[in-house]
Amino acid sequence: MFYCIGRGVAVDLGEAVKWYRRSAEQGDRLAQFNLAVMLAKGDGVEQNDEEALGWCHKAAQQNMPEAQMMLGDLLVAGRGTEADPATARMWYEKAAALGVDAARARLASIATA
Repeated sequence: MFYCIGRGVAVDLGEAVKWYRRSAEQGDRLAQFNLAVMLAKGDGVEQNDEEALGWCHKAAQQNMPEAQMMLGDLLVAGRGTEADPATARMWYEKAAALGVDAARARLASIATA
C-alpha cells in the first residue's frame, strides 16, 4: 500500500480519496493504484470492488507491478467480477517478469490448485 500520512497532520482518508481520484483521472498510475486499494478496503470511501478493479486495471496496464499483483488477486477471488484464474495468471506473469517474487508464488499456487 502506498498512501501515506504525514507526521502531525490529521488523518482524513476521505480527502485522500478525493485527491487520488483527481490524479487517477489524469492518468497517474500510483494514484490509480492507491485509489484501487482504498476502494477495495473501504478506506475513506464506501467499499467498491468493481470500481477498485477498474482503477487497478488502469494502473496495471501502465506496468505497475503492485497493481498487476492486486489485479491478479482480485481476479482469482472474483472481487468486482467473475473469478478468472486464466487472466489472473497473465497479470501474475507480468508482475513476475518485473521482478515481483510474490507473483511467482501466486503462479505456483495457481498451478497446484
